[in-house]
Amino acid sequence: SGLRGSEIEACIIVKESFLQEIGYYLANHRDQTIFWLEDVNPDALDMWGMEADIYQHKLTAQYWRHVIDFPNYCSLPPKVWDQLGPLLLLGTVDQEYCDDSTAPKDAKTLARLETFWRQTKKEREADCNRAACNWICARLWYDLVTPRAINYWGTNYARLEKTTVIGDDPQPSELPAPWFVRVLCFVFLWNEPSATMKVLDKAWP
Repeated sequence: SGLRGSEIEACIIVKESFLQEIGYYLANHRDQTIFWLEDVNPDALDMWGMEADIYQHKLTAQYWRHVIDFPNYCSLPPKVWDQLGPLLLLGTVDQEYCDDSTAPKDAKTLARLETFWRQTKKEREADCNRAACNWICARLWYDLVTPRAINYWGTNYARLEKTTVIGDDPQPSELPAPWFVRVLCFVFLWNEPSATMKVLDKAWP
C-alpha cells in the first residue's frame, strides 16, 4: 500500500485483570486509523452500528487514543497540525452564531484551544518529535473526532441539527402524499415537486 515502516506501529494490549487475554493491532500514522489483527468484540470497543463511516470514525478515535497513550513513538505529519486550527476556529464560529450547533465544547473553550494550538504549533515546529506536542495534538483531535460517529461534525457530510437522528428513515420523496395532492401537482405543476424532491434526495442522502 506504499506505507513505510515508520508509518506503521505494531501494538499489543494486555489486560491487567485478564492476563490471558492479549490483543494485537496496527496503528497507521499516515491515515490515522487502527487495524486489528484478530477478531474483536465490537461492543467491547464501543463499535456500535453497522455503517462503514461510523466504524471509520470510531477507528480514527481509537487511533488518537493510541497516540495519547504512546506519544513518544510517532512523528505526526505537518498536515495533521495544520488541519486542527481551522477546525477549532470553525467550531468557535459555529457555536457563537448557530443555536443548533453540534460542535463539541462551547465557543469560549474552542477559542482558547485555538489560541493554545497556535502556541503549541510553534513549539512543535522547533522539534517535530516532542512527545508533549504529540500528546496535545492527539488530545485535541480525540475530542473533535469522537462525536463524529453520532453527528458527523467537521466532516464533508451535510450539517445536522441537534434534534436530527441518524437512522434508516425514508427519504422525503418516498413519504406518502394524499392522492389529490399528487394529482394536482401532476396536472398543474407538471410533476415538478416530485422531481425536485428526488433531486434533493441525491443531494441530501
